Amino acid sequence: MKILLGHCRYRLRGGEDAVFDTEAAQLERAGHDVVRLEFDNDEVDTTTLSARIAAGIDTLWSRRAHARMRATLAQFRPAVAHFHNTFPRMSPAVYYACADAGVPVVQTLHNFRLLCANGIFLRDGKPCEACGGGRFFESVHHACYRSSRLASAAVALMQYVHHGLGSYATKVDRYIALTEFARRKFVAAGLPATRLTVKPNSLDTDPGLGTARGEFALFVGRLSREKGVHTLVEAWRHLPGVPLRIAGEGPAHAALAAATAQRGNQMQWLGAVSRREVLRLMGEARVLIMPSECYEGFPMTVVEAYSRGLPVLASNIGSLGEIVIDRHTGRHFRAADPIDLARVVAEVWAAPAALEDMRVAARQRFIDHYGPEQNVRALVDIYSSLHATRR
Repeated sequence: MKILLGHCRYRLRGGEDAVFDTEAAQLERAGHDVVRLEFDNDEVDTTTLSARIAAGIDTLWSRRAHARMRATLAQFRPAVAHFHNTFPRMSPAVYYACADAGVPVVQTLHNFRLLCANGIFLRDGKPCEACGGGRFFESVHHACYRSSRLASAAVALMQYVHHGLGSYATKVDRYIALTEFARRKFVAAGLPATRLTVKPNSLDTDPGLGTARGEFALFVGRLSREKGVHTLVEAWRHLPGVPLRIAGEGPAHAALAAATAQRGNQMQWLGAVSRREVLRLMGEARVLIMPSECYEGFPMTVVEAYSRGLPVLASNIGSLGEIVIDRHTGRHFRAADPIDLARVVAEVWAAPAALEDMRVAARQRFIDHYGPEQNVRALVDIYSSLHATRR
């Protein structure tokens, strides 16, 4: 099958970039003819006011992206076009180019950008849905995108215009939501339920079951308040017998460095580590802690943990309450509640048999749902169903 994959790369490489690369490689290895149409958000010029205004216009409708898409479609003639991130350099203009060419469109909803300026329903370190019900200019008042009212206005205008034109409701043939939680959010916001399919992320390769021989808990992620780092540190004041290793960088690193210096071997901050080292640590750890206080999309960290047979202890908020199955692949605790987190860790640490059962279940969950073969099969099923309707 001929498949066009479109993506705007982020200034700082993140999970969406990794998923785009992974799915392209998986499809190519499965024998499909894949062409990639990529833009790089590093090229967005915001050095002057006129440049920022021009970037805002491109966010609404990028003539360059529309032209490139039309040319690529004419040359490659794909059966389907699948987009990951179109913001800001592609814009919804690429959907219209596909519609004009009669090519069905698939859009993976990695975040909530269609409904929220910053894409993650987050303000002041806490979940926020003030823009719900189409009140997109709330984001301008709070300067939600890049802490800029001008930049937030450009995003809000894109949302108003393209929701109003029906671009999201009629120009995209199938949306891929990563979780049922996300699917419900988008349906509530007006996207057609019949066009939304739930398909999780996956790994490109299977790193294999770990040994779980390390006597430590593990945190991997950005060191920031919305990721629950402060809650994590406070919880560990009540867990003197449980070693914790923390891998990551972020704005809370100074506070974390001070806390780890006071705790000695009980709490070790490793700083930024490579993915290879993360997988090694996951293979040795007893549990992974995910104390997020925001709505996550579909954290690849959880998929990686499951691939190593590592149970996940996660805050019961947003998609995490769905991805982590309580008392099966891990445990839930209340978000932003260090006492409840400490209680759950202590219970797990004192029950090695139950922990071993969760370890087996986590590994099986990966095998059944998050491997490369399952992902390619799900993608091709989606593409084929759309291609068949256009014949």
